[in-house]
Amino acid sequence: MKTLKTNKQSGFTMVEILVAAALFVLVTAMILITFIGLAESSSMTTANSEMHSGIRNGLDIISKDIRKSSSVLSCYDNHYILLQVEESSGATTNFYYIYDSNLLRIINWQWPSEWPLVTPVIASCVTNITFSLYKKDGTATTVASEAAMIDVTINTSASVRSKTYSDTLRTRVMMRNK
Repeated sequence: MKTLKTNKQSGFTMVEILVAAALFVLVTAMILITFIGLAESSSMTTANSEMHSGIRNGLDIISKDIRKSSSVLSCYDNHYILLQVEESSGATTNFYYIYDSNLLRIINWQWPSEWPLVTPVIASCVTNITFSLYKKDGTATTVASEAAMIDVTINTSASVRSKTYSDTLRTRVMMRNK
């Protein structure tokens, strides 16, 4: 008996190869787009978190100094405040909080010990800061010597990959030593 040999070649046709290549490119593109989106989202979240963390820390520092202060010596144009703290030893320290609009930051000076050598930046990415003065009964005042509470409002803004994030943090603090 004779057997017939057929000349069949195993493999893929050109159409099958093109379909497989197209599917591979499509799946790879979808995975790449997903990874790029996740990386962008992660960097935006990190930047936003760092901005808020810095502003919260700055607000905590200001609040701590307001609580221990005995008087407000000056509050000018809502971007500058001068607090006086009387130590138990009888010495006084002045704390200046100034909004530097050129560099979008809040700086702090202590006088007489640090002036003008040390100017620590306590918050950056700041677009505005407002100090509002209040009497003990909660009514607003513009007279620094009448202030018993200070309302601090900080507006922030940060840009990440051409997207801008803005927020406002606010606290009202009573001077405990008034």
